[in-house]
Amino acid sequence: MVAVACLRAQTGVGPQVTSHIFGLRKAYEDGSYKAEGEDEVKGGEWLASDEGNMWILKSVDAIVEAIGSGMGTTFAPGIRPKL
Repeated sequence: MVAVACLRAQTGVGPQVTSHIFGLRKAYEDGSYKAEGEDEVKGGEWLASDEGNMWILKSVDAIVEAIGSGMGTTFAPGIRPKL
């Protein structure tokens, strides 16, 4: 989730965002998200769902909007994500 948030806030790296979202989803589909001996991540399955993925993206977009005063990110001022 941190990697997705960082990439999403950066803009201009859409393929990497998509790859990380699909990686999150795949990890929950095949069970590889959990290392041996680790506790269950509360809410992890939801974050890996369509609704959870959209929540991650929209939450990051809202933070960028608030911090950037609607001007995009510091990495690419004036450029907004398309999704």
